[in-house]
Amino acid sequence: MGNGRHIAGGLLGAGRSNLGTITTLDVIDQLYARGNVCAVKMNPVNDYLGPFYEKIFSEFISRGWLRFVYGGADVGGHLAHHRKVDAVHMTGSAATYDAIVWGTDNQAATRKANNAPILAKPITAELGGVTPLIVVPGDWSEADVRFQAEHIATTKLINCGHNCNATQVLVVSQDRPLTDKLVAEVGKVIRDAEPRPTYYPRSDEKIHKACNGMSAEFLNADRSRVLIPDVDPRGGASILKEEVFASVIGVVRLPGKTPREFLRNAVDFANDVLPGTLGAVVSSTPRSASRTRRPSTKRFPACPTARSASTSGPGWPLLWRLGARSPAIRHSTSAAAPEWCTTPSCCRSPQKAVVEIPFRPSPRSILNGELTLSPKPVFFTTNKTAQTTIRRLVKFYVNGNPVALPGIFVSALRG
Repeated sequence: MGNGRHIAGGLLGAGRSNLGTITTLDVIDQLYARGNVCAVKMNPVNDYLGPFYEKIFSEFISRGWLRFVYGGADVGGHLAHHRKVDAVHMTGSAATYDAIVWGTDNQAATRKANNAPILAKPITAELGGVTPLIVVPGDWSEADVRFQAEHIATTKLINCGHNCNATQVLVVSQDRPLTDKLVAEVGKVIRDAEPRPTYYPRSDEKIHKACNGMSAEFLNADRSRVLIPDVDPRGGASILKEEVFASVIGVVRLPGKTPREFLRNAVDFANDVLPGTLGAVVSSTPRSASRTRRPSTKRFPACPTARSASTSGPGWPLLWRLGARSPAIRHSTSAAAPEWCTTPSCCRSPQKAVVEIPFRPSPRSILNGELTLSPKPVFFTTNKTAQTTIRRLVKFYVNGNPVALPGIFVSALRG
């Protein structure tokens, strides 16, 4: 490798089956940022991607710097504890991390309490959690309600909710007249969205657990899309404690008559009640955002004081993972569980990333005095021309022909 080091790194989970890009980012991080050779254990759910990765990284494989291996938990455990593997990185759930680090026998809890891991080597992890989407009170039009409902539904529905940063808890103001209308509109968008079969193992079991004892609205025939319209923020419901990893969203209503008061309550709730630190979303009008900014922050609302590594307002946290210039994020759910999320820039020092997208699409943004020309985002599940726009964008990136730009703009505006 470039710096002469040949430490073997083990990558486990390899994308947790939700985002294929995570595997490539983790490999690049090991090879370039850390200078390690590495072995990648694919998740059985998405191991069909292995041959494609092997083709992409064929030169690295031929030089003996990279290997892809396949199998279940037994293979992952063998790789993690192998004497030739000096460091481990995994993508997956906190339960999987605990099994690797503390074991699965009846002494595992004692080891964890005593900080006595069975894995005697460095390990970093990207772990899931319960991602909040915080809706800050403000002056919303009917069109704003519909647009933000599409955004909220998108952050839940993409990949059937099988995303580590999919919205799981919608945090709204109990003092806001438009709250019920927004919640109803979110349910309607989810109900009307095209079918997306749930495929992740144990999804049905997790959905049932999240809904147990709750007043749930099942939004499709197979009961895989669920809205829980009123979750007690202090009641200890499963949906507030465990990642569902499926198309279930719960609504928490908090007090706060002003944007600043509500946002303070929402951040405290997200920090103190919801597990995980991977990301959070803040949906706020530019005017409300300006009322919640701290003197030390010129652009972003007060929510970056939250412990989440990626705070986006009002963009989905997934976007920072896809941005080529977004920093790597390092944070921790506990002193014994460092968490590392990688992006193409391979930076190593940042603690958080903040991503913004326009609150309103053009031309409504311009009519409201906002200097943004963005159409409906191409990642929205309700975007009618998403496939065409993406295909044209990919061709443009490959060929670089500026003649293609008008066609891209037309398709994007029609979305």
